[in-house]
Amino acid sequence: MIEFTVWQDIYFMLAGWAFGLLVYPILRDEDASVPRWSSVPTATLLYGHVIAFTTLGLYLSALGSLLTALMWTALAIWKAPSGGSERGVVRVDTHRKI
Repeated sequence: MIEFTVWQDIYFMLAGWAFGLLVYPILRDEDASVPRWSSVPTATLLYGHVIAFTTLGLYLSALGSLLTALMWTALAIWKAPSGGSERGVVRVDTHRKI
């Protein structure tokens, strides 16, 4: 029997990739800071999405959520503020010239 990918699987995959790519500029910005209380729960919930999508047979959706979860994990590792003085602060300089 041939199984066809449902349009919802493709949509969730594309949305997952888009969310992952939208996080990329924050990873590249040397001055950006994202608190762990935000990034760790987000990554954890996204890994839950990966498990849920996989058990539903929505493998493309799982792949999209995995990319986004990995990006949020990277934020938690490399973009958390150092020290306690910046707890809860998200800093992204949007006025820099490229």
